[in-house]
Amino acid sequence: MNLNSMLRPVLRHLRGPRRFDPQPFHRQSEAFRRTRAAVQVFYVISLIFCVQNGHWGLDRLSGSQFSAVLWPFKIFGPVLQGWLVPFSVYGWIAGALGAALFPDSRAARALHGVAVFTFVGLLNSDGHFAHNYFAFMWISAILAFLPKIGDVAPGRQRRQNYILGFWAAQFVVCTFYFMTGVWKVRGVLECPLRGIECELTHKILTNIGAQELIQFRGFAPTSWLLFDYPWIAFVSYLGVIGLHLVSVHVAFRPHWHALYGGLRIVFHLGTLALFGVDFGAMVMPVTALFLFSPFGNYSALPRAIPKRSS
Repeated sequence: MNLNSMLRPVLRHLRGPRRFDPQPFHRQSEAFRRTRAAVQVFYVISLIFCVQNGHWGLDRLSGSQFSAVLWPFKIFGPVLQGWLVPFSVYGWIAGALGAALFPDSRAARALHGVAVFTFVGLLNSDGHFAHNYFAFMWISAILAFLPKIGDVAPGRQRRQNYILGFWAAQFVVCTFYFMTGVWKVRGVLECPLRGIECELTHKILTNIGAQELIQFRGFAPTSWLLFDYPWIAFVSYLGVIGLHLVSVHVAFRPHWHALYGGLRIVFHLGTLALFGVDFGAMVMPVTALFLFSPFGNYSALPRAIPKRSS
């Protein structure tokens, strides 16, 4: 059995059922229109997020010692706090505002992408590496390369490239979550080797919650649920791992996008309420990409091609 024969059923499954569309170009035009609106929603959400958290970001970066500067920023040396720190926040706001008002402006999208990249890089240059803002960073980088549309109605190829660019951002986010699921499965399999700090029983999430609360002492108003109802916590933990593992599959099933986005929001808000770990920077881009996914409305889809009678 060669590689092609092994991959064929996988690709066939990801493609889904064959469908006959009597108006394919009309549907592409509608998908393109909705995708442009979704891109604009992303930049509006990004603007709101940065305006709300910009003051915290400036304070955090201004007080940083930059003890472990990441390699893209080492060449800037002493000017890091002089102008690169303000640029990361104010450039984010300016780029998001420009892209929200003029979503076809490559300059605004590029400014936004560079500013977000700078903010994330500087935030992780103090010896403490966090991935809370990775979704904002990668989505911004991908959307910066969307094709320019202009005032003239774009052709089919340009419309399709624009749609595929947005879907690529969705696929990257799904890949991140899938990798998180794989990492959690690896952690569960390694539990017996790590002793009592990772007990492989129905109290596994209870133990993880206790470690998080002791280490970070975050505000977790519903953390008592982990200790009073460990079986519910255990089932939820398995459900989260399952949701992570099907993430890549979700990218190829547009009718799941809204549900997936909703479950993601519940997951991150639950992480905050149970563990005191704030992933608000993940909630907002996931909301823009999946809860408002331009590919999720299947109400008008034509039916699958009927099978031929033998």
